Amino acid sequence: RRLILMRIVTWLAQGQYLSDAIHKGYTRCPGFAIAMLRAGERAGDLPAARRTLMAVPLPAAFPSDEWGMAREAAQLLLAAGAPARAEQYYARLLAELALPRTLRTPWLREASEAAQAAGHAEQAQAWTREREELLVERRK
Repeated sequence: RRLILMRIVTWLAQGQYLSDAIHKGYTRCPGFAIAMLRAGERAGDLPAARRTLMAVPLPAAFPSDEWGMAREAAQLLLAAGAPARAEQYYARLLAELALPRTLRTPWLREASEAAQAAGHAEQAQAWTREREELLVERRK
């Protein structure tokens, strides 16, 4: 681990992007994490961030420690004009049975907005109904 870190630090000192240094130094780093780093590095350039996230294959499921990153990716995609891809990210997140209600409720609203923007009114309505049901349950 120490050797890996030293290599990464060396590449950073040479002026390489963090995402490139990690990709070269820690080859087992998940591609999704590298893509998020690249997107963050290009935060001022939404088209570049969009291209980066569109190029990464969408995983079948997200580990719980990547839920936040996946949500950020969905938000970035929506802001960058890729609502259908954002909807896919939300669909994968909301398929997680272990997703706590504290995350699920606000993310359902965001997912519904993405689906609506993608022209998928039926999916948007389904997520809106699910969110409303959760809010009613919470009041009981």
